[in-house]
Amino acid sequence: MKLGIKTRLKIDPLNFFFIVSSLLCFLFIRKYFILIFPLQIVWGIYAFKMKFTLNQILFLALTLLVTGISFIFSEWHIINYIMSIVLTMSVFIFLTSTPEKTDTDISYSETFFKVSSNILIFVNIVALINYFYLTLHSSNILEIEDSFAGIYGKSGLGQHSLSVINFMYAAFFVLKKKMLKFWIFLICGIMGFYGLGLLLLMASGIIVIFTSAKLNYKHFLFVGFSLWAIIVLLKIANPRNYNYILDNINKTTASFQGLNYEAEMLKAKKVRWSESPRKMVFFHGALRRLMSNPEILLIGTSPGSYNSMTAFMLNGDYTRIGLLKDNVNNVPKYHREDVLPLWNQKIYGKTWMDGTRNQPFSSFASVLMEYGMFIGILYFLWMWKKIRYLVKSIDDKEIKYFVLFSSLFFGLSLFFLNTIEMVDLVFVYLLMIKSIEIDYVKVR
Repeated sequence: MKLGIKTRLKIDPLNFFFIVSSLLCFLFIRKYFILIFPLQIVWGIYAFKMKFTLNQILFLALTLLVTGISFIFSEWHIINYIMSIVLTMSVFIFLTSTPEKTDTDISYSETFFKVSSNILIFVNIVALINYFYLTLHSSNILEIEDSFAGIYGKSGLGQHSLSVINFMYAAFFVLKKKMLKFWIFLICGIMGFYGLGLLLLMASGIIVIFTSAKLNYKHFLFVGFSLWAIIVLLKIANPRNYNYILDNINKTTASFQGLNYEAEMLKAKKVRWSESPRKMVFFHGALRRLMSNPEILLIGTSPGSYNSMTAFMLNGDYTRIGLLKDNVNNVPKYHREDVLPLWNQKIYGKTWMDGTRNQPFSSFASVLMEYGMFIGILYFLWMWKKIRYLVKSIDDKEIKYFVLFSSLFFGLSLFFLNTIEMVDLVFVYLLMIKSIEIDYVKVR
């Protein structure tokens, strides 16, 4: 007689999906996430049992038709076209599709936030250790300021995108009245020293407060105190960064009063410092290009050919991924003329010449410029209608406000970052929204 013991390790598929997704978004391997992002989207569609509509399919067909025409009239950078379409439309499909809950015993949102927040806390702890270690052992102030990354890695926007993620988690946990986690994520968000992220956080919070009539004076007092605490903490932790933020605000405001585009572009080409933030120079040039060329206005410059993350990843100058840097060197005409002079290797790392205020990044601009006004407006309008529907359909007050806040935060970032193609950042937002939708919105 043989006695045997059979053991079976059972891993819940949903937990496994959320764990893998969190690791891809929160660790240094996120540098390569863009290469497998479509596969993760497909896995997510399967995990959430997404349902598509005929209108979505028709919009994708229309997009391929319009962009196909613009591609024919462009320089035929086929890799740029495919990569941009896949990244941009993957986000659209995932956000606008409807998930179907097949197991009513599982809370998708509770599972996601529990799994991902625990991993994020560990990442933050390592980042804090790295920061304090360099504070004690380094005399280079710039190295110390950029050290809140650790195992998150410095690819992309580095600790700045980590700040954005921390701020979104802080918003969720304060609304769920879990104050310890709120302060952990808020402080870690501030430690990233991301001025733009702080401004977007405060703007989103203020908009939610002043557009939500049901909130009482306690909510106003709490938000007011939180904003005051954020400013004080930043000023104490890093007065240099605090002054830098104020300086950027003043310079951006001044640039509205008069900007000589040709003179600013000449300074950029000669790698000379300028008072005017080059992000404003970029917006000025993009608007000029759009208004002066009816073809670009209608059908765009072709996907991946202006200021999108795709255009930067494939121009042979920006990316740190060896596979792309060594094998692809596509520099489309309008990217070369309007964008590349403002952001290239000659500028990276130069004090007061790099930084957020000088980055010509904007998903809002890239979609309109590369896909044309018609497709671009439909793209953003469709996603806005989806979020509006979710906010109206959710009865739970805290969850409703979180969807509103996080979507405002995400939406405002589209004007200043290539958020849609920052796959490690946008995928966190998508998982937040879809896990909430599947739990709190009844399918009609």
